[in-house]
Amino acid sequence: RKTVVRKFRFLAAQSREWHQKWVEGIKPHSIRNVQFDDLETSEHTKCKPLSVSLAVEPKTRKILGFQVSQMPAKGHLARVARRKYGPRRDERPKAWNALFASLKPIIHPEAEWLSDQNPHYPGHLKAHHPKSVHKTVEGQRGCIAGQGELKKVVYDPLFSLNHTCAMLRANMS
Repeated sequence: RKTVVRKFRFLAAQSREWHQKWVEGIKPHSIRNVQFDDLETSEHTKCKPLSVSLAVEPKTRKILGFQVSQMPAKGHLARVARRKYGPRRDERPKAWNALFASLKPIIHPEAEWLSDQNPHYPGHLKAHHPKSVHKTVEGQRGCIAGQGELKKVVYDPLFSLNHTCAMLRANMS
């Protein structure tokens, strides 16, 4: 078990380093289109949900940045989660601010941002990228239970982001 944990930590450090070098290689303010959203997952039980805030360049599907944060359980599990694990802080606003701040050097000041209709996104985005254009699309339901990123619609405007999230989820499993 220790060996596996050490290997994961080693690979995580290597990946952070590689990604940082890749981001530093991008021309300053050269990216004009960004898609972002939150991927919801959990630690070891659905009573401990996590949010992975993710920003993707739509043409290449390259991950520009991400932040992981805890969030309170919602829905029918909320009461069970509070009783079992106590109240969880919602750290998503801090993660959104960190993500948008980290992208400032590579995103064009007047870039176009595309996301779903989460009402919290515009305020955090405008605080870091005031001249940018934020477009929203209505979120779509998955076509089958358990296939959250596979949409019923023919055209998904957030396909690059949703496909990247689906690949992350599949590859980590």
